[in-house]
Amino acid sequence: MKTIGIKTVIPPYEVTTAVDRKLSYSSEFLTFKIFKKGTISLTTDGSGNGKASIPHGLGFMPTFQVFKMGTASWQEALTGVDTNTYPGAFFPNPGNFHSFTADNHLVEAYTDAGFLHIEAISATINTTYTYKYYIFSDLSQFYSGSTIKPIMTHGLRVSKVGKPADTAKPFDFLFSSEQRCLQYYQQKAVQYELTLPAISGSFIDDSPEEATYVDIFHHMKYPPFFLAFCINPLDVTTKEIPDFSFGPGEYAAEKVSSFCDSERIRISWWRQAANFLGVTWTAGTLKLKVIIFEEDLRLD
Repeated sequence: MKTIGIKTVIPPYEVTTAVDRKLSYSSEFLTFKIFKKGTISLTTDGSGNGKASIPHGLGFMPTFQVFKMGTASWQEALTGVDTNTYPGAFFPNPGNFHSFTADNHLVEAYTDAGFLHIEAISATINTTYTYKYYIFSDLSQFYSGSTIKPIMTHGLRVSKVGKPADTAKPFDFLFSSEQRCLQYYQQKAVQYELTLPAISGSFIDDSPEEATYVDIFHHMKYPPFFLAFCINPLDVTTKEIPDFSFGPGEYAAEKVSSFCDSERIRISWWRQAANFLGVTWTAGTLKLKVIIFEEDLRLD
């Protein structure tokens, strides 16, 4: 911690001795500050393509997060998979929430200096999709320009060391009282594991599938903003969910997906082998990390 600044801590930790990761706030670190949020819809054309753009006018490429809104379901009748449907669900980043063979289209979300763009590619034709979006006044890339939209004219602001608070750019604010910070519950940062058996095809079942899931009941009575990550011990990498891995053909794939509603956050893991391609899956365990924020996804 710098010698000048602000920090607070959640009991039973002491503010003078707590390590950084136990602090509830520290002016040494940046926060995600919500510049703009809302919902937007796009309708696909006869080719299944559609695009929606949200203006922000910040003058730089900001960080963002997008959730797809809809009804969660699983399409195949697999052992161990819940066949219920869950309306009012939110799927992160942007969330291709079915198994690989259902709702299989690309959704891209990206920013430029003036807009957040959400684009559906090769989706169902003449179909409307709705998204909840967040645009933060924080950089998604290094920036050295000067064309910046002013954020605030009053209130409390804390800026980086060496950046005067009255002239600092929006992304140099460590805290700004004009913008809500995205805050997560430290006690709701949880870890889980999902395990699937080894699978391989045969003449009887050429492309067998396996799936499993875990429900994290958050007891918040509303669908919360969340981030979910999976660690694959086979390649020792960490990936944000949703995540795809492919074998040498479209029939050999695995997917980790997630959604939330007012009761649960569900993480699903699905895999399919392909006998005619010689593709098998060894038994494996995914380690999951889920971070739950106080933000209500239903509200603008």
